[in-house]
Amino acid sequence: MSIAANLIWAGLALAIVLALVLLAGRLARVRGLAADPRPARLVPLATLRVDTRRRLHLIECDGRAVLLLTGRGEAMITLDRAP
Repeated sequence: MSIAANLIWAGLALAIVLALVLLAGRLARVRGLAADPRPARLVPLATLRVDTRRRLHLIECDGRAVLLLTGRGEAMITLDRAP
């Protein structure tokens, strides 16, 4: 085979591999296996200091209000409701 034929085969193989990678990525997104490309929207609304080690945080996450109690190496969801 000539060098030109080898280059054509290499280009064709590269195109096939790229097409397979793109197809696998699309299938993963469709089936829910890939991460969502949109970042989650977290908005801290308020923070209240309960004592020296614990804090109460009111956070909005994608339109839902979440009340978190944090401190002492743990976090607890105390209220989770949709608006």
